[in-house]
Amino acid sequence: MSGGSFATGENFAQLTVGKNLFDKSKATDGKYVLYTNGKLDNNPSFCVSDFIAVKPNTAYTKNDNQQFAFYATANQDSYLSGIASATTFTTPSGCYFVRISIRLTNKDIFQFELGTESTNFEPFGYFLKEQQLEPALL
Repeated sequence: MSGGSFATGENFAQLTVGKNLFDKSKATDGKYVLYTNGKLDNNPSFCVSDFIAVKPNTAYTKNDNQQFAFYATANQDSYLSGIASATTFTTPSGCYFVRISIRLTNKDIFQFELGTESTNFEPFGYFLKEQQLEPALL
């Protein structure tokens, strides 16, 4: 997933999101997503992720088994389906976004990543690929 780009003179460098796709700075405390309809509800023990971009028919893993919902666009009205409890799952056809309920006690260590294997925690962040940089800049 690309995070954007920036220019340095005539050169462009692409920013890439690291393996953890959950940006806790965009989470909403006191809410959780209902897997049955994709709407948000109040719960002081939870937070809900923002809409996280995903690919359709693709496996993802998260390190908490709370409910989550699938969407066609980054809009609650584009709800497709949801799952009550899982750590590893495959996104449905036509799914380009997901919202995830997270216990507030896990917010700082929550990880959502591509693939079927849960790996060691890495905070959300954007990175430059080393091969994109000129050797003089390293």
